[in-house]
Amino acid sequence: MTSLAGDVGRGLFRERPFLLQSGVVNEKMDRGLDRRVELLFEMDFVKSRPDVVKELEDSSRTISKFSKLNCFLPTIVIPSNEILKKIAADYKEKYGIEIIVCTLEEFREGIDSFCALAIKLIGVIVVQNSGYRHVLPLILNFQNGAKQIFSLNTGSNRGLEKELVSFLRGLEFEVFLTIEDRQYDYYSCRTEATVILRNALLDMRERGLEGFDAFLIRDVRQDSAFFVPKEWTYGAQIVRATDDLDQVDVIRHKYSKKSEKRDGFETAREYRERHTEEIVIKTVYEWVFLFLREKNEEYEVSIVTDVRKRSYAVKNSIPEDGLDDSKDLPCLKIEIQDIVKKTTNVFLVLKGYKNAIKYGIKLDVPEILRGYFSL
Repeated sequence: MTSLAGDVGRGLFRERPFLLQSGVVNEKMDRGLDRRVELLFEMDFVKSRPDVVKELEDSSRTISKFSKLNCFLPTIVIPSNEILKKIAADYKEKYGIEIIVCTLEEFREGIDSFCALAIKLIGVIVVQNSGYRHVLPLILNFQNGAKQIFSLNTGSNRGLEKELVSFLRGLEFEVFLTIEDRQYDYYSCRTEATVILRNALLDMRERGLEGFDAFLIRDVRQDSAFFVPKEWTYGAQIVRATDDLDQVDVIRHKYSKKSEKRDGFETAREYRERHTEEIVIKTVYEWVFLFLREKNEEYEVSIVTDVRKRSYAVKNSIPEDGLDDSKDLPCLKIEIQDIVKKTTNVFLVLKGYKNAIKYGIKLDVPEILRGYFSL
């Protein structure tokens, strides 16, 4: 088995079947921090230093203001293009579904051959030429003479989709899009593409669905936009709160090798609850203020805050000898940490590890996921 133990945190490794990437949450940055900075003035430490307060109020020389985001998600396993092709081949053997993995150039050149395939409902994962970058899952529908495409993109990366949609509209395809975000982290799009295409193709075949326009619900927020059916998204990190998942069966269980899964009944809600874990999100915001002062002295104030309880703690670390001559001008550094605990669906992260192990990769499974490997 191949070991990836030494590759965590080293960035892209081109010849590896999987990339390990530190888990980062796709969170909206907190823009409401002004009040928290104002609270500095109310703290005992700052009140005891009127010179600091005055300079904070008068300063117009802010040299940096930036934010950092850290999340205690498990390290995420990202499959390479070649592994995606192996997964597609396994799905064809196990489920009898067709998923093609290709670049945009290969898609353009092969669209006529796709139309000629005996299977008229085809999944496609459009990959970029190299690396482990964003992919685009598609469903091509040629049933009963239709020429339809449903782009199941997720996240804010829409450049590849725009180029492909423009090409297909030129070939008179009927285009269906979604603008929903199904990912909670930045790196699970590749694993998610295999899962949602599997679910979609199985569901359409099981229910005898022949045209997207017959069952998709329109999303009025954008032209050509539709909601992804709840029967497809039970493995996603984000689902619509309005979906009644108690009425959705986990369709892949019908093909399981385990009789208890084939013969039992598990709703999508039960499935999601079984794959839900608590994670910790830590967002660090930092400001550095530069002051021109006669007496060189450095102040550092750190504020740790739980945004739910709004509790604050202050740490003071002032060097007794101030700044030496080798340093630049004196400054005040303000750091605010937001620490929030949230629950999230870990199915996609877990699926990445299971795929890696299945294809002979030796790696350490994070503690939060170890219990799933005994199921």
